[in-house]
Amino acid sequence: MQALRVASRDRLLPAGLEDQLRRALAEVVSSLDKAQDSLGHVDETTVFGRLRYTLWRGKGSKRHLDRVFQALKTPCDEVTRLHLQFMSVSTSRSSHLLPAGIFKLKHETKSCDPGVRLPNSDIVVSEGSYSSDRMRVDGMFVLERKAMQNENELQFLSARLSEPGKGAGVLPLLGYREPVYQEPGNRKDFELIFQMPTRCVCESLANRIAESPVPDIAERLRLCHAVSTAVVSVHKLELVHKAITTRTILMSTDVGAQATGGYNMYLQDWSHIRELSGATSRCGADDNWPKRIYQHPERQSTMLEEAYGPQHDIYSLGVCMLEVLLWTPFVIEKMGVGGEVDYEICQVFETRGLALGAQGVSVEEGGLPARYKGISAKVTDNARATCAIWKDIARTSLQYNEAEVVLKCLEGRIGTASEVSGELQAMVRAYA
Repeated sequence: MQALRVASRDRLLPAGLEDQLRRALAEVVSSLDKAQDSLGHVDETTVFGRLRYTLWRGKGSKRHLDRVFQALKTPCDEVTRLHLQFMSVSTSRSSHLLPAGIFKLKHETKSCDPGVRLPNSDIVVSEGSYSSDRMRVDGMFVLERKAMQNENELQFLSARLSEPGKGAGVLPLLGYREPVYQEPGNRKDFELIFQMPTRCVCESLANRIAESPVPDIAERLRLCHAVSTAVVSVHKLELVHKAITTRTILMSTDVGAQATGGYNMYLQDWSHIRELSGATSRCGADDNWPKRIYQHPERQSTMLEEAYGPQHDIYSLGVCMLEVLLWTPFVIEKMGVGGEVDYEICQVFETRGLALGAQGVSVEEGGLPARYKGISAKVTDNARATCAIWKDIARTSLQYNEAEVVLKCLEGRIGTASEVSGELQAMVRAYA
């Protein structure tokens, strides 16, 4: 309704859109009343009631409930569609509704080429051609899967990420397409397609850390500042990223400019992104520990009390900064059984956690039992312990100024990504 109040004041609001939303809301209320009435006739306490639910067709039967809830779903979908139109009117720079055809891309072939994963990353790239009704683009692209219940929401997010002047840190988004072969189930997967920089060497930030000699502290701070600038750009778009790790940060270096610092950072893995004011399921963290170690402890329970906010992205930024400043990859790729890639947590994390445990420190404060040694999934299982270990490493392994900016991110003592970026920029200047 907030979107309704804002958009209704826009002179470019299409005529009748507000009335459409009010009628759809009224239909939702009416359908909901009918659904509640039908539920009231269900009786699971008696044999007769259970038989009626299974075999009958009238009120109190499963067949009747299915019809009623399907009738409820239709106006709910209409409200969602209209709400997204209002949000487009009230937040897009042009204040016009965006036609879906601009962003829906076509398949050039009948098969769906999944691309290849960059080393030490979760970034998938492909080479080829993509087109919509208005354009055709050739080159290298980043492909990402995103599951959405409603394609209208995907169109809106595509529009937001495609806005002119969106700033550093976001690759040009060409649009999205529906993969040829859908996975079974109700979830609908789409593929976001980003255009990669040309005449650049592209790799993940994690790969740069794993494969390059340790640069001086001034250069490491510049890298941290570049990452923070990317996060600032996302937050200025009124979006939260929700999946910031060094393995999902694409680093592009101008050819021949490795020694002069000519690089850019781009956040990838937009599979969880949502609008700041948008709805969230409040589902917990991924059970994939290489991603989980970058997430705030509040985001690592099955169902969450707090919605995801910018401060959670700032926490992830803090962990990435710690990784850059230590110049130690936190997730080590290993060749597993059968040729599959396996992962191990970095030695500095495991060693510190086990040492704290040997000193009698509780698990909540970072102490890990000796029996967890060598089992990365166990070592990283407790969210509070993971956070405590990162803080302890920052305090004991970094110089005071560097440690302080990392700890501010991890402890929630800094309000915005812009403040983080400002502090890092001042530190870079101090080394100039």
